[in-house]
Amino acid sequence: MLNLYNFSHTKKKSFSITASKRISLVLRGFVLASAIIFTIISTIIVFMVVSMGILPAKYFAIVVAGVVLFSAVGFLMFFISKKHKVSAIIVSVTLLIISGFMCLGLSYLFSTKDFFNQTKAREYYTVKYSVLVHKDSEYQELSELNDKRYASYVDTVTSYTEAFEELKQIINFNAILHDTYLNAASAFMRGEADFIMLSDSYVGIIEDMEEGFSEKIRSIHTIEVKVYDAVEVSDVDVLNESFNIYISGIDVEGDISQVSRSDVNMIVTVNPKTHKVLLTSIPRDFYIQLHGTTGLKDKLTHSGIYGPTMTVKTVEDFLNIKINYFIRVNFSSVVNLVNAIGGVYLTPNFTFYRAYDGNNCWYNEGVTTWYNGACALRYARERKAYGTGDIQRIQNQQHVLTAILNKILSPEIIKNYSSILSAVQNNFETSIPEQKIYQLINNQLDNMPKWEVLDCHMEGYDSHSDIYSYGKYEAGNYGANYYYVMEPNYDTVEAAKAKIKEVFEGQ
Repeated sequence: MLNLYNFSHTKKKSFSITASKRISLVLRGFVLASAIIFTIISTIIVFMVVSMGILPAKYFAIVVAGVVLFSAVGFLMFFISKKHKVSAIIVSVTLLIISGFMCLGLSYLFSTKDFFNQTKAREYYTVKYSVLVHKDSEYQELSELNDKRYASYVDTVTSYTEAFEELKQIINFNAILHDTYLNAASAFMRGEADFIMLSDSYVGIIEDMEEGFSEKIRSIHTIEVKVYDAVEVSDVDVLNESFNIYISGIDVEGDISQVSRSDVNMIVTVNPKTHKVLLTSIPRDFYIQLHGTTGLKDKLTHSGIYGPTMTVKTVEDFLNIKINYFIRVNFSSVVNLVNAIGGVYLTPNFTFYRAYDGNNCWYNEGVTTWYNGACALRYARERKAYGTGDIQRIQNQQHVLTAILNKILSPEIIKNYSSILSAVQNNFETSIPEQKIYQLINNQLDNMPKWEVLDCHMEGYDSHSDIYSYGKYEAGNYGANYYYVMEPNYDTVEAAKAKIKEVFEGQ
């Protein structure tokens, strides 16, 4: 007779054994998976750190030792998980938590590498030309300008010829030739032509000469021309040799590839031995000889019209120094960067107010105040509030840059690291080689040196003169009279050169 009790008991025991085995298998699988995930992620990080050379040897050794130890423990738990279930679970969960933090670190590494790939100094730049009509004209589309009068001009900038030829392929027009863009613009504004094509830089120059010019015109078409201009790099051992970085701030927003006037001109002299950084500013309107030209001098800011190389070479000629690397930024760079680091604190030395980009920006003399990106940029660009004009503006620029550097060099930077990179990625470029930057980061992490940031600036006096980039004039037209320039005070120029040499040579 079948013993139902024994059958039932045996069946329950069989099911119990099966469930226990399944739990054991799941646990072992979980332990193995966590060990494999940790090992893969940590191996990728080690590989990235080695290839970038961004981590000091003492920290790298700790990282490698930690990776080997935790991986070994993780795999060991796989083999002893049957007897030490609780320990295996604790170790596996710990490995997964550490893996999560390592994924965050890995994202920082990838973001860093991608950032420097995207911000490498390019071999070409773009010049944007706008086809302009009178603001109140009836023309809305480029096709409506067929057979209309075009205020053409002779221009030494080769990009204009390319833009002119491209325009000819799109529409027919009756070109009325003038010897300079200023004379052409004058004729256009007098109604002697229906339209004109000007680069954004030229529009800015004319706006300086006749305030409100940009409000009287309207763009109905744009043409972008590539200009090949690779700035030469003079490489050095950045950990043991002093070097000069030239910072050029162009007066446009958006894409950094645009050619435009260089409104911020600053030399950053770095001495890695003495840990001193000197910020030397040159007024934008300094009347100096552009590199490779003879005869008329020009404002330094206008050197940017001819591309970054022209600006770098002009500064080298003027100060008799070697520029090793350059950094190029624009208005968007400053706004985005300041916002990404959580704003900056500035102490204005004059009281004034500006409404700027939807912000009410108050600047109170002697009062340290927090400013967002828009108000920090407005402060850096202000000159009309001061009797000394551009002299005070370059000091304000140094104040803003110093405030940014202090934030970036502080430990709290890690909180906003990714947002900072993404904020300036499209509005920033540099010729500093990627590996050199990693070396500097490595050294900063290894030794944590405290940098002393110094500043100096050059001064000049108001004057008026002919300008190289304006060419010949016609009576009654823009630029017919001498235009404003700043004649350098060569005592301050020589003092700045001496200061650069002093920091450079570690005297």
